[in-house]
Amino acid sequence: FYRDSNGLEVDVLFQQGRNLVPIEIKSSSTYKPELLKSLKRFMELSPAMESGYLVYAGDAFAFSNNINAVRFDQLRSLF
Repeated sequence: FYRDSNGLEVDVLFQQGRNLVPIEIKSSSTYKPELLKSLKRFMELSPAMESGYLVYAGDAFAFSNNINAVRFDQLRSLF
């Protein structure tokens, strides 16, 4: 869990080599654009964050901005 002084937060920061991978976890099974709001803002902070993940109960898919939505049961296969 990481939160800065402005209230920007992300649930998990995973280090993969030299990169940081932010992961946002939501209980929703329905995708809504606001689920990515914090994740997108957080990824803009550093070039060391090349990709990010939304983990939720819905269908998996990829966005054009290097963010992937994955189901809870797929998380183990990511790293």
